[in-house]
Amino acid sequence: MNDLLKLSLIEVKNAIAEKRVSETDWTKAARDRNNKASEHNVLLTVHREGALADAAAADDEHRRGASAGG
Repeated sequence: MNDLLKLSLIEVKNAIAEKRVSETDWTKAARDRNNKASEHNVLLTVHREGALADAAAADDEHRRGASAGG
């Protein structure tokens, strides 16, 4: 999953549109990276549950046929 974080945002958008990755997977990868940064005294404000809920909602929209990045 960390490979996702090596992609540009355009590559992520395309991967989501092509259903090679879900928004939930992308959000979880970013969250996991953020957790590691927190271990090194980096201050970030992240609304983890809200981010996952938003990602799940976007995944549902994509399954219904809405385009990624819209």
